[in-house]
Amino acid sequence: MGLGDKALNGVASFLEKTVAKEEDIDSAIDTDDVRSLLSAIQGETDALRNVNARLTKENETLKGESKETPKKAADDETRQAIADMQAQIKAFLDKSAAAEKKAYDEAMMTRAREIMKSKGCDNDFILNVSLAGATIAEGDTAETIAEKYRTAYDANFKQAYGDGYIPPKGSPTPKGYKKGDFSSEVERLRAEGKIPAESK
Repeated sequence: MGLGDKALNGVASFLEKTVAKEEDIDSAIDTDDVRSLLSAIQGETDALRNVNARLTKENETLKGESKETPKKAADDETRQAIADMQAQIKAFLDKSAAAEKKAYDEAMMTRAREIMKSKGCDNDFILNVSLAGATIAEGDTAETIAEKYRTAYDANFKQAYGDGYIPPKGSPTPKGYKKGDFSSEVERLRAEGKIPAESK
């Protein structure tokens, strides 16, 4: 389909969790969802390639015309047109590379999120906060990303919910606190799934 390695690796990250045996590979990739995703990436890439081909052809035409134009003013105008065209070609090539990287990064982050959830990082709010602004370094895999941001998840969860109030030494309860003061808020947070249900 003319796609680069990053785009294909990104799609493969989606499918990795569903394949337990080598003989399952064909059935995992032969689905409408996979074809739709690849076609979407291919469509955007092909559109950029078509524009690039057109601009390259126009660029070559202008170069040929510049050799046949005797007047300096015309030559200067042609050179400027060529420079502008080359700049447009570069911009489209950069956009194509960016689109491919975006698809790869999104697939990688989706897989990393799934791995974190499978390892107990299942509070969506804390997970979103922990992965906000996450970056993918060269050589990163979904597993290394999940491990890297799991530490951030644990820290954010502890900051949000803590280990409970620890009263000062010599005082069994915080000053002014009465048992049950925050029961309605606790029940609300439990209902929203932001803190675990009370153990029995």
